[in-house]
Amino acid sequence: MTWIKTACPLDCYDTCGMLARVDDGKIVEVKGDPDHPITKGRLCVRGHNVVKRHSHPERILTPLKRTATGWEAISWEKAYYEIAERMKQAIDLHGPLSIMHSYDYGSSGLTKSLIDRFFYALDGFTETVGSLCWDAGLEAQTLDFGEARSHSPDDMAAHSKHVVLWGRNAGVTNQHLIPFLKEAKTRGATLTIVNPLPTPLDRMADYVIRPKPGADGALALGLCRQLIADGRYDQKFVQTHVQGFAAFQDLIEAYDLARVISACGISLRDFDVLANLYAEKPTTTLLGIGLQRYRNGGNTIRAIDALCAITGQIGVPGGGANYANREMARFVNWDYLSGKRTIQRRVMSRTTQAEEILRAQPSVDVLFVSRTNLLRQVPNTQKMRQAISGIGTVIVVDMFMTETAHIADYVLPTTSIFEEEDAMVTTMWNPYATYANPVVDPPEGVKPDWKIFYELADVMKLNVESVDPQTAIQTAIGLTEDEFRAWQINGYRKFPIAPVAYYDRSFLTNSRKVELMSGEGVSRVHFSVDEPQTEYPFRLLTIHPVYRQNSQTEGSRLEREIPLLFISEGATQREKLEQLEMVTVETPVGCIQAQVKSIPSASRDDVLWLEVGQRGINEITSSHKADLGDSSAQYDVWCKIIKHGQSTDEKNHVN
Repeated sequence: MTWIKTACPLDCYDTCGMLARVDDGKIVEVKGDPDHPITKGRLCVRGHNVVKRHSHPERILTPLKRTATGWEAISWEKAYYEIAERMKQAIDLHGPLSIMHSYDYGSSGLTKSLIDRFFYALDGFTETVGSLCWDAGLEAQTLDFGEARSHSPDDMAAHSKHVVLWGRNAGVTNQHLIPFLKEAKTRGATLTIVNPLPTPLDRMADYVIRPKPGADGALALGLCRQLIADGRYDQKFVQTHVQGFAAFQDLIEAYDLARVISACGISLRDFDVLANLYAEKPTTTLLGIGLQRYRNGGNTIRAIDALCAITGQIGVPGGGANYANREMARFVNWDYLSGKRTIQRRVMSRTTQAEEILRAQPSVDVLFVSRTNLLRQVPNTQKMRQAISGIGTVIVVDMFMTETAHIADYVLPTTSIFEEEDAMVTTMWNPYATYANPVVDPPEGVKPDWKIFYELADVMKLNVESVDPQTAIQTAIGLTEDEFRAWQINGYRKFPIAPVAYYDRSFLTNSRKVELMSGEGVSRVHFSVDEPQTEYPFRLLTIHPVYRQNSQTEGSRLEREIPLLFISEGATQREKLEQLEMVTVETPVGCIQAQVKSIPSASRDDVLWLEVGQRGINEITSSHKADLGDSSAQYDVWCKIIKHGQSTDEKNHVN
């Protein structure tokens, strides 16, 4: 038996190292790499589910073509020829912009960018940009600091006096942060969780504060106002390293204590706890991406950045406003990987791509879909389904027959991470990149993404430089042969990033300072956004799932599952609901069926939540955008619960 070092491909904070044990050409065990400085031998349940997907009997093992009588297995040669012919017809009729690639990051890795070489060789194409996930927060920290950067987890463990998890559910989405939190707490640090929903780490926390969803920005500005009024802010740091402070003071005058407490739905004690934490140093803030999934989301991040800045938490050991670690991206030559050059290029937002496809001129005639399941991941599924139905040819590259694959014209089977060679570079948290050595051979008839597009390029006689994964990875990062081999053997590589972000106070803004009021300033953080109406009394949050990465579930289980609607114990009693009762969840966009899952009273009574990626969730979400960057505001949704056997009119009358 042989142990081989590989990497988890899921797009999350941790980028875990994995060890796969192989016997007779088959994977018999997978575990966390004990040598990896972040993984330390432990995988989360989602990492283990990667193995289940790899070995699942419902994986697609041959190209499929939709026919009048159903799906037909065809050869790769036939698939390439027919797709190439349809592409040529579309280009002849409407030009290269009629070819579109819609993708996301459901499966990460540097070699995935090699796909883009095919599209750039067309001399024009349409692609998706922006983020369903976190772009508003990235733009916010670009405005404030010049770039979103994070402290190393070791710095927090060694130096933070207080740790604030603000909107980050680390027990689900960032599990390998937990040992560093425990180390900090053993040293005497406090842990505070600010989140409208219960989290697995609540029992570990010293304080738990539950503001109304979307009210975090107003809370941060209220704290700024109070700390400045009390003289409990870092005047020296503000004078030396902050621009726009006077205008910022004028802005926050509206955020008086009484109004903020009422608008945020917290107690005076909660407010005082946070004020005292930020009045001391060093306090580190770990921001979650859910904070910016509102229409005021970007400016919410800016408000919390401002709180960290005026209290002198920036550039000091144990401090930081930690949202992302975009400094990691500087170590990769992304243009080399993608073959980027100046051509015709039309972009569509991942959030509003359905609406943009429907009104596109020239029309989208051929759509490639990779690393995403559009009918699960994109808000407003009904609109997305309508958009896809009007496209002449749809090609899905995937391991399984997803909802999107079911309405495609061609489905091309791709490899799992255990059948590929790749490298994972996350720009979310830690400074480590993880190498994925190939573990087993792919099944006959299954190919990696890059190879599929290289071979299609050959059929179309496109001028694509076909580099192998090893060459691509080594060249993109600029490693010597010895450095590259060491990475393959060790399984991880640490990039030379300072453990304390902006330790030299050299910010990347135009002024070289923290800019509180650049652009529009923190001008769009409101006390409330899209206030509930009588008809829709609950805020509906669609959060990251505990047991999988978004919609990545094995095979036909996708079609069988019934979403769970999580609801507080208090709201369960008020609505006269029973555990696992089937109900209808209705929003202004649509409705779905779900089962009630009552949660003890630690959660807010005005908030419901569903796990994103479950069947039908995006049937009831809208394609709102956040205020900064190009990002989805899918948390700005209000809903009501309709008991089965109760009409909408009866429900409205009861309320």
